[in-house]
Amino acid sequence: MTYILVAAAVLGILALVVGHQLWRLLYPVDRLTFSPRWFARFSTNSYRPMERLLGDGDFAFLARQPGMDGKALRAFRVRRRDIFRAYLRDVASDFERLHRAARIQLLTSSQDRPDLAVELLKLRATFAYAMLAVRWRLALDAVGVRGLDAKPLVGAVEGMRGQLATLLPSSAPSPARS
Repeated sequence: MTYILVAAAVLGILALVVGHQLWRLLYPVDRLTFSPRWFARFSTNSYRPMERLLGDGDFAFLARQPGMDGKALRAFRVRRRDIFRAYLRDVASDFERLHRAARIQLLTSSQDRPDLAVELLKLRATFAYAMLAVRWRLALDAVGVRGLDAKPLVGAVEGMRGQLATLLPSSAPSPARS
């Protein structure tokens, strides 16, 4: 009986954590503004460092250096995870800004585009899934399980940027290529 209660409590806590993360992804607090100037300068290149921030290469190099001990290496990894979390906040804000602008463009368009509405919904779901997967892997990284991959997350932002580019009027500045 005790095992069942413990398992139920663990599953309940896990459900609350996942639910909270989904809520934060679907209903972000910050309401960022969009401008064609911002869009013209926007590029996912600024997120490329995420792809190797927690990779094993730098840590393997540091481990081979004289005087580098396990404690210093763990502290370095903790700082890298903090930096990665800051990137995640920026990625989420940028995606939300792009998604909101695309929804507004879709709603104010003179043409009815249900295909794009479905595509925006799919991109939102893809991004939410990628963000949850990255956050889960980030939590696992803290306990020693490696293998975090940020490429799907960056790809979802790039896809959102591409969809918005198709919706913007041709008089708007063209987006910067990433």
